[in-house]
Amino acid sequence: MRTIPVPSSLGQLVAIEGWSADGKKLYFRVIAPNGDRNIVESSLDGSQTATLVRFDDRDKLPFNPFFSTDGKTIYFTLGRHEADIWMMDLTKK
Repeated sequence: MRTIPVPSSLGQLVAIEGWSADGKKLYFRVIAPNGDRNIVESSLDGSQTATLVRFDDRDKLPFNPFFSTDGKTIYFTLGRHEADIWMMDLTKK
């Protein structure tokens, strides 16, 4: 087992949700210091992190806070009761 550091500036780690296709990054959920719930990626040593999805629109919060990834795309829902499914291509930044 090994510890993967999460910079405190990203917020509080909620759950690890998936791995990149090459196994070199993790995707996880955090609660940011301002209360936003975000999707973040990190290298395994914690040296490279990025917020991929920032849920900062209070009218469009993630209804189901979980997401799924196949290592190439992230899928998540957005909205209160009915929601579209959103996806983000992880290979194009």
